[in-house]
Amino acid sequence: MGEKKYQASLISSMMQKTSLNASPLPSSPSSQQPYILQNDDDALAAIRNIHPAKFILLLAPAVKSNTNMDPFEPLGRGIEKHHSRIRHVPYVSSSGLTKTHQHFLATPDTAAVVVVVVGSGNVDEQESFARKAWEGTHDSLPMVLVSISKGEGGSTYGFKTVVRCASYRPDDLREAADLIFGS
Repeated sequence: MGEKKYQASLISSMMQKTSLNASPLPSSPSSQQPYILQNDDDALAAIRNIHPAKFILLLAPAVKSNTNMDPFEPLGRGIEKHHSRIRHVPYVSSSGLTKTHQHFLATPDTAAVVVVVVGSGNVDEQESFARKAWEGTHDSLPMVLVSISKGEGGSTYGFKTVVRCASYRPDDLREAADLIFGS
């Protein structure tokens, strides 16, 4: 139990240092709906047909929230609507890909990865994290990048499958999950 308290304290401390806390995207309604910016049919087909015993790894940045809920929980719940086994593991981009992330990426039960990058604050560090996560799969797992940015279009960061959202409002994140699963 002491180890978990230490880890929680460490994560909390790192969250206070991350620049995402200082400049979160507004959660006001957007006129732009989530959409698929870059599409790899093979990756989406693989994600949509994951064996029920396997899980999807959701890697989302640790972002300070004004509520008691992780801001990316609606994305996880939206994915869970389509596939019941989700592992949501936050990341602090300034800490990079940790052994915990590497463990989950290497676990044989991991069948797909969804990585979130938020287009405010430390985008380069987040993109680097996403790239290292992708490299950590040795391109053996389907991966979807969920890019959250207020501007039009947006970068694909070189990823094969990218879903773009204008904000991380719960409705946008649930819709992004539906796009991944084709509904």
